[in-house]
Amino acid sequence: MKVIYQIGRFDKGFMKTQEFTFRQEKYTEVLTSFVMKKFFQKKNPQEKSMVVLIFPVSLILNESAIKEVIESNDEAIEKFKEKLERFKDMVPNTLQEYSTDPYAFYSFHPHCKIADDFFVIHSLGGYKIFGEYIEFNSDYNDIVLQIFSDMAIRYLNEYNRDNETMEFYIDISSGHNIYISALLEAARYFSVFSGLLNWLKKEKRPKIFLAFSDPILPGTTGMKEYEIHIEELRFKTFFSSPIGEEELDNFNLARRIAGKEKELKNVLQKLFENFLICFSAIKNNTPLVLYHFNFDAWEDVISFLKDFLEMLKRKLSGTWESSPVLFKSDYLNTILSLGFYAGILEVLETKGISKYDYENGIALEEIKQLFASEENSIYKLFGLETHIPILGREVHNLCHGGKKKEKSILNQATEEWSKVYNFIDEGKSSSFENRNFLAHSGFERNVTEVRKEEGKLYLRYDKSFEKKILKCLKKYV
Repeated sequence: MKVIYQIGRFDKGFMKTQEFTFRQEKYTEVLTSFVMKKFFQKKNPQEKSMVVLIFPVSLILNESAIKEVIESNDEAIEKFKEKLERFKDMVPNTLQEYSTDPYAFYSFHPHCKIADDFFVIHSLGGYKIFGEYIEFNSDYNDIVLQIFSDMAIRYLNEYNRDNETMEFYIDISSGHNIYISALLEAARYFSVFSGLLNWLKKEKRPKIFLAFSDPILPGTTGMKEYEIHIEELRFKTFFSSPIGEEELDNFNLARRIAGKEKELKNVLQKLFENFLICFSAIKNNTPLVLYHFNFDAWEDVISFLKDFLEMLKRKLSGTWESSPVLFKSDYLNTILSLGFYAGILEVLETKGISKYDYENGIALEEIKQLFASEENSIYKLFGLETHIPILGREVHNLCHGGKKKEKSILNQATEEWSKVYNFIDEGKSSSFENRNFLAHSGFERNVTEVRKEEGKLYLRYDKSFEKKILKCLKKYV
């Protein structure tokens, strides 16, 4: 599937077609995005291609363009003409009506009849139309969030684990530089989001392309063909958490997002905590953690993420003369963290990694195969290959460590659960230390219990140490 975004047009001559060339084929169209859609559909009729137009709320307040439409005899824009005539006849009332529901006006824009979808974004600055003045007191960061949330929602609605790769085209051939900048910034955040969401099948990370035409300058229209250019945009995705322990303390991030909505605050806090533990366990090479604690289901996180993005979109479009001025970094960190969490959960669920039955524990051999194997380790998916030999040494030491082979845990362990320290250091326990827990890949002798069944070692954590383990993992994110 291909999705093409472009800032909509409403200026003098907005219905005039131009001659374009795209990949050596000629087209006559009013917008470059329409050219690309035609080309893609021609090349692959089975693949869906769609154009999404973005209209700044102030765009329609163009007196010269309105007059041009009113004076036009084009039947194709008759309904749009009826809407715009109201500005000239009843300016104050129409401005109030428009600022309440701009969609009721843009839905008649002739380009929207060709495009597959459109949405309205906030504007900046003051505008005078037929003697009346209106000012938009909005925040640039809110505009970025509007565009980013639309991209993320559109992607998630099409996304499932079996879909083929999607492509997003960011057409900057039209639009004021403010909105072009916001569109490009939103595309960058979307690229990171979709990267964090797809670790298992990296080929499902959507490709993002920049599209633009040769400059169409006054006095040159109709005199030449304008070529449409495509350049792929590449943004790297790193295994690095958008949030840390400070965001969890005292519900800091959840409270800033949810405000007085207590239920939302609690849900967010739980998701943040689960994500941070899950992420930290992988980052710090402590795989037993992933079997001991209970995490969310992939589909539940995706479902919540969709609802959260829809909520954000509604919050950003509550009024149009001003925007809510949200703290962009809070919302980005929330969305990126939830996407990252879903991406990790997809890997864990696919590999069959889930909470163990406490009485049975988990076979050390399974941990070895899924995490410490050079061929099969999930660490490769996350770009953490250096974890593999380190964990391999800890697994070997856990089985065969000791000065004498007959004194190894593998030889001494019984069917009864026993602390690791009982097999080393003359059976002496000591206090829990974060440094030791992390240095030994989570197989710390005071918290790890071991038993043997049919010649295999099984592990689990002592439940009484859960709070200390969680505190350690949150601290070292």
